Amino acid sequence: MAKSEATNYDSSKAAKSEATNYDSASAPAPKRKRGKGDTSITNEKVELALEEMDAEEQRPRIRQPAAKEIVCPMFIVTPAMANRAKEHADNLIVEKKKKSAQYLSKRDEKLKAIGQENCAEYYEQKIAEVKRIAGEVE
Repeated sequence: MAKSEATNYDSSKAAKSEATNYDSASAPAPKRKRGKGDTSITNEKVELALEEMDAEEQRPRIRQPAAKEIVCPMFIVTPAMANRAKEHADNLIVEKKKKSAQYLSKRDEKLKAIGQENCAEYYEQKIAEVKRIAGEVE
C-alpha cells in the first residue's frame, strides 16, 4: 500500500507543477490610464488666479529684523572674529558682482558676434507688440 500512496503523491505534485506553468497563463489586462484632474478651466478662474498673483506681487514683503547678537553658550564671538567674518562676507559679495559683470560682458560679446547687439530692446518691442495684438483680440 505504500507504493500506491507514493504514486498518489507524485501525481498530485505533477498537477501542482502544471498549475504553476506560466507559459499557458494569459497576460494581465493593461491598467486604465487616469486623467490628471479636472481639465475644465474657465477664463474666469484664470483671471481670478492672475489677479491673485498680481495682488501678491504688489504686496510689500515684511522683512524680519535680524537678531542683533547671536548667543551661544559654548562659543564666544570676539570682535576680531566678527570683523573677519564681515570681511569674508564682503569679499564673497564682491566676487559675485565681478563674476556677474564678467558673464554679462562675455554674453554681450557673443551677441555682438552674431549681430544682436540690442537684444533687450528688441524683446521689449516684441513684448509690447504682443500685448497690443492681445488687446485687439480681446
